[in-house]
Amino acid sequence: MAAAVLAKLYRGITKSRSKSFSQVLTKTEAVCVDGVTWKSMSIEISPENHLEDFKKYLLCSVRPEWEGRVLTSKSFDAGTTNALFAIYDKEKGMDADTVLIRINGNGTENLICRKDEIVSLLCLHHHHLSPPMYAQLNNGMCYGFMTGRSIVAEELTNPVMMKKIVRALVKMHSLEMPTSFRGREPHVWYKSAQWLKLVPTHFDEADKQRRLVESVGSIDELQHEMDEMKKELTFARSPVVFCHNDLTAGNIIYNEDKDEVGLIDFEYAGPNYLAFEIANHFCEFAGVHDIDFSLYPTEDVQKLWITAYLEESTRGPVSVSEVHDIYREVNKFTLSNHLFWTVWGVFQAQNSSIDFDYIGYAGIRYSEYKKNKDKFLAL
Repeated sequence: MAAAVLAKLYRGITKSRSKSFSQVLTKTEAVCVDGVTWKSMSIEISPENHLEDFKKYLLCSVRPEWEGRVLTSKSFDAGTTNALFAIYDKEKGMDADTVLIRINGNGTENLICRKDEIVSLLCLHHHHLSPPMYAQLNNGMCYGFMTGRSIVAEELTNPVMMKKIVRALVKMHSLEMPTSFRGREPHVWYKSAQWLKLVPTHFDEADKQRRLVESVGSIDELQHEMDEMKKELTFARSPVVFCHNDLTAGNIIYNEDKDEVGLIDFEYAGPNYLAFEIANHFCEFAGVHDIDFSLYPTEDVQKLWITAYLEESTRGPVSVSEVHDIYREVNKFTLSNHLFWTVWGVFQAQNSSIDFDYIGYAGIRYSEYKKNKDKFLAL
C-alpha cells in the first residue's frame, strides 16, 4: 500500500477505538485472562442428549425463566469444525430468544485456542458486535444467538449488502487489540506454524495418503511454500488489525428488522493483516461445501469492495490509485490464504469426525495457490 493509503487506514482505524474492554468486563469467576474472567463449568454436553443436558446443567443459570416451559432444539449441520445446537421455547420460536450450545470438534483444541476465542467474544460483545458468552464447558460453549439469517453467496457481490458487510468489518477492525494478542505474529504466520507442527506427514489410511500426495504433495513441500510466502509478505505495508479471519457467507448474519449485518463464529479471530482479512473474504466467494473458484470476485468487484471499505473507514475521498494499491496487495495475500486453509484441511483430515472432504478441500486450495502464484506475485 502507498503511504497515503496507510495513513488513511490508520486514521480510520484508530479514530473510533474505545477504552480497553479488559477495564470494564467483570463477568463471574473461574478462568481469567488479562483481567477478563468468565464462568467455566466442569460439565460435558452430549450431542445426542444436548437438550436434556441443557435442562439438567445450564437452565437454572442461563435461562431460569424458562423453567416449566416446553423447550425444543434445532441442529445446524453446515459447520466444518464443530456441532451446533439452538435451544428455545417451542411456543415462542427461535426469534423470541435462543441459546446456542456448541460442542467442539474432535482434536480442535490443537487447531483453535479456546481461551483466545472467548477473549475475542467478550471483547466483541462489550462493543455490541457479538452475542453474550454464558459459560465455557469441558467440551464446548454456551452462548447467545444473533437474530437474523446467514447471507447467501449470491449476496456477496450485491453492492448494497457489500456496504453493510464492510460497515461491520470496519467496526471490528477499529477495536483495540485484546491484551493477550499484542506482540503476536499476524495470525496467518502464527497459526499456520502451529498447525504445520501437528499435521501428519503420513496417513494410516492408504486411500487418504494417496489423495494427500496427489493433491498436496508432501508436508515438507507445503512447509517450503509457506516459508517462501512469509518471506515475500512479512514486510507488507498492510496494517495489522483485530480480524475475524473466517468470513464465509455463513458467518455473516443479516438482520432484516435492523437492516444491518453482524458477524458470528470467532474461533479464528486474532491479529492479522487487513489485506489477509479482505483476501480471505474474497476467497470465500467460492463457497465451502461446493467450492467453485470461478466465483472468486473479478477485479472490478474487488475494487468496488475495497472502495467501499476505504470510504467507510476513512470517511474521506478515495483515489483510483489507492484502491489499486490495496487490490494488488490483497491478491498477494490470497496466496497465503490458500496455503493457510490447505494446512487446515490436512490437519482436519486427520482429526475431525465431521462428514466433510477435508483432503479434497485442501487439494482445491493448494491447486488455486499454484495456479495463481506467479500471476499474483507479479501484480
